[in-house]
Amino acid sequence: ELMDVTSYLNHYYFISVITLIMCFLSPHRSWSVDALMRPKLRSSTLPAWQTYWLRFQVGLLYVYAGLAKLEPDWLLHAQPLNIWLPPLSGLPILGPFLEMTWIHFLFSWFAFLFDTFIIAFMLWRPARLYAFAVILVFHFFTHLFFNIGLFPFIMVFSVLVFFDAGWPRQLMGGSKSFAETNQSKHKTWVPAKLALVGFIFVFCTVQLLLPLRHLAYPGTVLWNEQGMRFSWRVMLREKSGSLEYLVITADGTQNIVSPHRYLTEDQYREMTGQPDMILQLAHHIESEFVSMGKGPVEIYANSLVSLNGRAARRMIEPDVDLTKIKDGLGRATWITSPPTEPPPLQAPLRLIVKNSTSN
Repeated sequence: ELMDVTSYLNHYYFISVITLIMCFLSPHRSWSVDALMRPKLRSSTLPAWQTYWLRFQVGLLYVYAGLAKLEPDWLLHAQPLNIWLPPLSGLPILGPFLEMTWIHFLFSWFAFLFDTFIIAFMLWRPARLYAFAVILVFHFFTHLFFNIGLFPFIMVFSVLVFFDAGWPRQLMGGSKSFAETNQSKHKTWVPAKLALVGFIFVFCTVQLLLPLRHLAYPGTVLWNEQGMRFSWRVMLREKSGSLEYLVITADGTQNIVSPHRYLTEDQYREMTGQPDMILQLAHHIESEFVSMGKGPVEIYANSLVSLNGRAARRMIEPDVDLTKIKDGLGRATWITSPPTEPPPLQAPLRLIVKNSTSN
């Protein structure tokens, strides 16, 4: 994930964050090789803050994924589900329904409500089992419809942390394992406790604020991508496009450079809709021309991108020399304004309007 941004997915980031959190927890005191080999380490309990920290991180993903769907494209135009679902019409039983526009809207609104509120129901004990059943159904269909790898399975197992702490032993008939022989409290040096509290506070603050950074930029994050990564904005946009570079060398020679010279097909497909990746490759091409003794050079991008089924339009200002641009946290003025027209409805509303004529 960190070596090639092409591979970035929200659930890879989630696994990385949970793995970091686990470094500070102590589940190794029970049902582990550590506990088996070191009897003094064994304990049947964990400090409650460890569970709360995990609940915070899992809940944050769901809530932010829900709030991210407060987008006109998602709620008012059922995009990009209107693009993704019709090609699945060949599925048995469900396939014919996936061509119907009202189904796309139903799924869009259900996903918004599900992500936003499901954790609240998981926190409410009387509703917990029913909420978990909904989670199972929801992630079954996301796994069936979309090629998103292990994400549905990861989230199903992650929400188990919202059940009462003793549920694994209850599930096993209440058996007491060898790990329950030591009920003593583990002493921790006070400065170490304060350092841990400080780290958790900073960590949680960053996790709360990082997904909101897109609000500091004008336009929509779906277009300019400023603040898209690490923000739990799951499956919100479908981008496709084309890209080539115009390189003008010191002697005035113009060269058309294709990204395919440098990238795999997956990398090319991903980077055509990612302005920072377009800029990164431009700087790499600049370095290559300079190393060949053809510098300094000017590099311009001919970038055409379609967002959620709209007509393709330029994403990078065509008169901006990308060699003069440095990537950073500031507003990227070299990215064009986002499209203002609504996305098209690509599938007919078959259950509401049949054989009607357009006005």
